[in-house]
Amino acid sequence: MRPVNEKLAADLLEAGKQEFLEKGFQGASMRGIASRLSVTTGALYRYYTDKESLFDVLVEEPARVLEERYRAIQRNFADQPVKDQVQAVQNFKNAAHYDLKTVKIVMPDGTACSVVKAAKRIIDAMEAFFDDFGTSVHECLAFQRLKFEDPHTRYAWKIREEYGQGFVARGLQLARKLQKGYVE
Repeated sequence: MRPVNEKLAADLLEAGKQEFLEKGFQGASMRGIASRLSVTTGALYRYYTDKESLFDVLVEEPARVLEERYRAIQRNFADQPVKDQVQAVQNFKNAAHYDLKTVKIVMPDGTACSVVKAAKRIIDAMEAFFDDFGTSVHECLAFQRLKFEDPHTRYAWKIREEYGQGFVARGLQLARKLQKGYVE
């Protein structure tokens, strides 16, 4: 059985979390995590066999909670009348191809508003919902909000600017050409 010093175990988790957040999974190291606490790597290895096992412990609970929330959203969508589901898909298709400030989507209550306005409402709700998830989630939501506030940060907008309004047709043309090359 591995020795358990609860304070050290909690400190190792926090140091590991910071290491992964700052350096990413590939850049993080057991040595870096140990040095954050001025402990030996041997002390760290008494608790975790490798950085993968430490990472697994760090993401297990947030991943479980996120999956539960995602499943609840799926169930909620599945419980909607087919008409509302079709409208949601149509809204998504409309938003994917046009200026999001001018495209109107139909909300579940039957009112219409711009995609930008609806998205900001959703992001506001997500920020409140994920309030206890830490800064990385809120940074991600801030990035999503920016895409609605500044169209130049959107991938589709960049492609449209570079290739013009015919970018979808050109993309399909290129895809067919590549497909034909693979088949032959």
